[in-house]
Amino acid sequence: MNNRVFDYLKLHSYGDRENFVLKYGVCCKAQELPKRYRRGAMRACFKNAALMSKRHDLIYVEGFASANKGHSPTLHAWCIDKCGSVYDRTWSFTGLNSYFGIPIKQSYLKKMYEATGAYGVLDQWEIGYPILTENPEFFICRNALMA
Repeated sequence: MNNRVFDYLKLHSYGDRENFVLKYGVCCKAQELPKRYRRGAMRACFKNAALMSKRHDLIYVEGFASANKGHSPTLHAWCIDKCGSVYDRTWSFTGLNSYFGIPIKQSYLKKMYEATGAYGVLDQWEIGYPILTENPEFFICRNALMA
């Protein structure tokens, strides 16, 4: 496996979220956002990905990503198609983008939004990080075909 984010998490994982993503996450194939999709607002990756996944029948993914070789991975959200290709409305494609995350079911994404009024599932500290203790069958989207 040749993925900078995966390698970084293996060396630097120090918290529950990082270890959780390592356990359940998958490598996603970076690509330029196809021209038929519009860019979303910067610093709104969770909302951008959630709305895109619902509108375009894509799979919401949350995990860690990096847009440049020298930057540490950061918590991020994007979409993938059934082949694992990335659709990132928030970040520009640099050719060095690297993604590793958990494909999330739409039903779980909706449940978390209804519970918190916020987009995103891994950083829900206000309600005690529930995804870290739930059965993976409740949240992992198994329809995602990863290469």
